[in-house]
Amino acid sequence: MSNCRSGIPSLVSTRTPAASLLRRSLSSAPGVASPPNLTIPMIHQITSATSLLLSHGVPSNNLKNIAQLPGAPAQSLVAKWQKMMETHLTAQVHILSGLGYPNSEQGISMYNQQLAQVMASSAPEDAEMLRVGSRDMWRLTLSSAFNLDLDPNNDGVILGRGEMNIVQARELMHAVSQSMSSSSFLDEIRQQVGNLSDMIEKHTAIQTLLLSSVYLSPSNNLCKQFDDNDELGYVKMQCLLAEHQSDPLIAQYVGKSMVEVLKAGGMDEGAIRQDAQKM
Repeated sequence: MSNCRSGIPSLVSTRTPAASLLRRSLSSAPGVASPPNLTIPMIHQITSATSLLLSHGVPSNNLKNIAQLPGAPAQSLVAKWQKMMETHLTAQVHILSGLGYPNSEQGISMYNQQLAQVMASSAPEDAEMLRVGSRDMWRLTLSSAFNLDLDPNNDGVILGRGEMNIVQARELMHAVSQSMSSSSFLDEIRQQVGNLSDMIEKHTAIQTLLLSSVYLSPSNNLCKQFDDNDELGYVKMQCLLAEHQSDPLIAQYVGKSMVEVLKAGGMDEGAIRQDAQKM
């Protein structure tokens, strides 16, 4: 289980609005003494338990309700995405809090740090099993919130098409990063975001502009190759990119560009460092 994502999806979905709602909804929940020392079987069970909630529990119903909401234009898609992230984060925290992690985004971050340490020292086959489990859980969330049909016989990839290979993924995200770093887009961020004082409003405005001016730009719609419908094209792209969520070159491309975007939006250095760690 990851914080959705230490890789691709979080590059285009700053989660501060959802995290803020999460903190408010869980602020009074009791905690347990301290989290355990993670093992590979424990991580697998945590992922399975969270996926169970997302498939059959209250979070599953929430995701199905989100799927009924309108998704276009960009503002509506951002609103759906934030509701989806809130549901996903809440399911994670529900499982992790029972193991002693804080009832907040901090608990997810703490878990992810421990998860990274375990994966770094694991045998390749174990690390791959954990990676695939995290990928599939994210795809489950995406498909439920946006009515995507996944192929149960092909590692949960979108029905009717195969995985995106690493070269395609890197080329796509390089194009994204170039667009994000362009002077015209950064000027747009400064004009529409720079004067906002509320942090949640800033993040929401940045998300909306990333969608409308980068991913779904009328002059260069990067999602059209995945579906003619803007919402489905964007979500299918995210679903396919999940296979490469931990690729260091992709993280380098977009992480650097996101820092430029956040600076243009008038974010302070502390907030930029915190957000960049989630990209």
